[in-house]
Amino acid sequence: MLLTIAPFCPLYADYLQAKPQHWFNLSFGTSKCHIALTQNSQKQYLGCEVYIRNDKQLYQNLLNNKESIEKELGYQVEWMELPDATASRVIVTHKGDPRNKSKWEEYNVWLMKTAEEFAKVFIKYIK
Repeated sequence: MLLTIAPFCPLYADYLQAKPQHWFNLSFGTSKCHIALTQNSQKQYLGCEVYIRNDKQLYQNLLNNKESIEKELGYQVEWMELPDATASRVIVTHKGDPRNKSKWEEYNVWLMKTAEEFAKVFIKYIK
């Protein structure tokens, strides 16, 4: 699956008429959740996450397949049920300062590659 999202994210706000936000949402074949690409300049990281709103059962189904999902991705992700919130998240982060324009191409490649991996793997476990 190839996601065509470049230039796509708040890192490329110079090229877009983007809203002033730190995330960019992507659909990947389901209405049950979406992929969110995030940036945090204070904590200096980029993130790619599956964002699940109002569906703790879907989160639990994914968590039950944690070992298989992480094996297919080839790396561990952070599982965030957030029991007191309406949403749950499954996220991986990449250290970097989103304000460093000289790194934008590197960050964009990481975000696209990771979003494609997430879309390919997670869709298999969403019913």
